[in-house]
Amino acid sequence: MAPTRFVPAVPIAAVLLPVLLFTAAPAEAQACLSGRLLLLTNGEIHTMDEGRTRVENVAVAGGRFAAVGEVDDADLPAECTDRIDLGGRTVIPGMIDNHFHVQLVGSRPGYETRTIETAFSIAEVQAVVRERAAEVPAGAFITAIGGLQPRQFAENRMPTLEELDAATSRHPVYIHASFTGPAVTNSLGREFFESRGVPVSDTGLIARDGPTLDALDALRAGWTLEDTKRTMRAVFGYFNSVGLTTVHSVLGSQDRGPAAYFGWAEHRPMLELKQEGALTLRLRLYFNTGPRVDGRPGNPELREVLDNRFPDFGDDMVKVAGVGEHIVDWPFESAVPLGEEYYRSVRLLASRGWQLMEHSFNDPNHSARADVWERVNAEFPITDLRWSIDHVNSIEPVMIERMKALGVGVRAHGWRFLAGSPGQAGPQYRMLLDSGIRVGVGMDGAQASPINPWLHVYYMVTGRNVRGDLINDGQQITREEAVWLYTGANGWFSREEDALGSIEVGRLADLVVLSADVFDPAAVPDEAIRRVRSVLTILGGKIVHGDPAVW
Repeated sequence: MAPTRFVPAVPIAAVLLPVLLFTAAPAEAQACLSGRLLLLTNGEIHTMDEGRTRVENVAVAGGRFAAVGEVDDADLPAECTDRIDLGGRTVIPGMIDNHFHVQLVGSRPGYETRTIETAFSIAEVQAVVRERAAEVPAGAFITAIGGLQPRQFAENRMPTLEELDAATSRHPVYIHASFTGPAVTNSLGREFFESRGVPVSDTGLIARDGPTLDALDALRAGWTLEDTKRTMRAVFGYFNSVGLTTVHSVLGSQDRGPAAYFGWAEHRPMLELKQEGALTLRLRLYFNTGPRVDGRPGNPELREVLDNRFPDFGDDMVKVAGVGEHIVDWPFESAVPLGEEYYRSVRLLASRGWQLMEHSFNDPNHSARADVWERVNAEFPITDLRWSIDHVNSIEPVMIERMKALGVGVRAHGWRFLAGSPGQAGPQYRMLLDSGIRVGVGMDGAQASPINPWLHVYYMVTGRNVRGDLINDGQQITREEAVWLYTGANGWFSREEDALGSIEVGRLADLVVLSADVFDPAAVPDEAIRRVRSVLTILGGKIVHGDPAVW
């Protein structure tokens, strides 16, 4: 990557004054006809542009960066200018997760409590529950569903009924690990679940698979649109609190459990939040048209999507991006020819010019895709369609070159931060970056992994999992590279590299003020990367998290 550099002062008045138009009326009638200007000054701003430029000040007008560099605002009218003194704080562009199931986690029942992701002991779990209980109505369920595992806690187990009772006696609690459990509850929760036929042990444990899924179904019964909108607002607020401003949202792929997808029931609350101006996260939507469950030949669901939707349709907040992460039924990890149904589906996508993201773990998976994609590419070129292989726990150099020749990128996902062990690591971040293939990152949450991107940054930088075990040695990358993979690198995957991912003039004004200087190991040792958060998140020039007045 290019070294960090500083840029000289920019004559900002010349850039901004044409943007701000003022009437010649008396002062009391004067108006900011083109909206207000926002100036952020005195910061350590990492733009994540091609040159890795650092600046002290930026200006925002009309939801976009209007100037980047030294700011002399003496000529700008005070009545139409808002100023934030960053006080030397570290700033990065708004972070982008390139593969997430955000509508699924936003639709989960109860008062979702995502801060459990950075609880690394039972005592910290209790503190999270206790804090959440202070803001949740008595008798309402406090929940944390998916994106966590017992191994993240120092005790290497789930909390017990007694420990959860000690955190709150006024609320039932439900904590659900991974996709299918196990789950745990407290005394009030046990009363609820047992009344609905779900067995709960004396220690509060609900067995994995059937019992855990039955418990989740019991919580979902009677769940309303307003409940879901409340959960979405809370979950989107959590995204903002950890620095995420854009998410590539993949729909579900399970018949039951946290990854079950309920169609319109999950689109509607998101759309209503957007209509109400309450959406604080840019969403790029992917339609999952597999696995097949009806046994019919062909892929009518895929054709229905392509016949009735448009690629890149939407606006800067919510936009259709493509299809994935499954388009037909196939064994997730086995090395199998993908067959003619897969070929016909891929050919249809290419002929319509759609983007495709595909769940693909290892070289047998990648090779099976490449065999078909190369065949289709001879008929309908895919090299400009921004297709990708997703997850990519491992990949060999020969396969990287095949994918590069097709214009295919890699969405590398660090879910093994939570689940990995020696011999079960990946992706190969160092090799992928050095290869020159298009690569960006995400967490694939919140089933297999958390939401918080700083847990992933920690994994990329250290090669260590949640237990502190070194599992991905030799594939570590620098902190700057890790943040770039979450920002500038990810714009490419939605064809928005000129609009998202970096702080440059004309781009969407998304940025994050960090709680600490993550680029300085002396200020933030490796283990402390996991505790980094946002103190101020700005989306399109508007504050969606934090308050500089309380700095």
